[in-house]
Amino acid sequence: MMRQKASGPSTQGWTRACALAAVFAAGAPASVGQNSNPPAEGEKPAPHAPAARPEVQVLPPADIVPNPGDEAMVTKLGWVRGFKYLVPRSCVLEEPSNPMRLVQLRIKPPLDSPEPAGQLTVSGDIGGTVEANIARWAAQFSDYESPPTQQQLFNKAQNLTITEFMGTGTLNSAMPGEPPVFTPGMTMFAAVIEGGPEGTIFVRAVGTKGLMQSRRGTWDMFLRSLRVEAPPARGPTAPTRQQTQPAAPAKDDATPAQKPAEKTP
Repeated sequence: MMRQKASGPSTQGWTRACALAAVFAAGAPASVGQNSNPPAEGEKPAPHAPAARPEVQVLPPADIVPNPGDEAMVTKLGWVRGFKYLVPRSCVLEEPSNPMRLVQLRIKPPLDSPEPAGQLTVSGDIGGTVEANIARWAAQFSDYESPPTQQQLFNKAQNLTITEFMGTGTLNSAMPGEPPVFTPGMTMFAAVIEGGPEGTIFVRAVGTKGLMQSRRGTWDMFLRSLRVEAPPARGPTAPTRQQTQPAAPAKDDATPAQKPAEKTP
C-alpha cells in the first residue's frame, strides 16, 4: 500500500512530478531541449534568422586642421552651394550624370594600379536628419568586412559640422528604384556637411577597397578644402550648379612621361 501510494496517480504526486518536469525543461541546455530533436524525415528544418548587420561604431569627435599645402596639390578650384572646394590631382572633374548631383569627380587609381576608377559626388536637397542619412548609407551594404564607423568632425575656422560615415563590404550600386546590384569588396566614404550658407550638402565617394585605401588622402583633402566662399563673378548671373577655374599647376602635376629625364652620373 505505501509503495502503491508513492507511485500511484495521486493529486499531490502528479503535481510535484509536473513541477519537476517544468523546472528541468526550463534549465536544460539547448542540446537536450525540445528544439534539439532532428527534423523528421522529409521535414524541412526551421530557417535560421539572418545575421544582423553590425551597428555603426561612433568614434570620438575630432577637429579638421587646415593644410596650407593642399592648394599646391590640385588642378582646379570649384564652387558649389556657397562653398569653395579643391579638385585634387587624383581626380577628374566630370559633368554630373543626374540632376541630384551638383559636383561629380572621377577618382583616378594610382599609376600601375589594377583598381578601377571610383567616384566622388556632392548633392543637395536630399533632406532627412543626419542619423537618417547615416542609416540610409549603412543600409546600402548587405554585409560588412568590418563594422562601419561614424565620426563627427568640426571645421571651426569655417563653422562647419561634418558627420562622416565609412564602410567596406558588399555594396548595392543600383540607383533608387532599380533592382539591387550587389558588389563585394567595395568601400564608401560619405559625409553630411552642415553650416553652409545655402543649406546642408552631402558628399559621397565610392570605389573598390583597394582604390579607396590608396585614395583616402584625396577624401580627406576634399573635406579639408571646403570653405564658405562665394564664386567669382562671371557675367550677369552666377551658375546654379558647379563653377570651376584652373588652379596654378603644381610642380609634381606632370605624368612620368612629361617629367624631364633624371640625369645619371
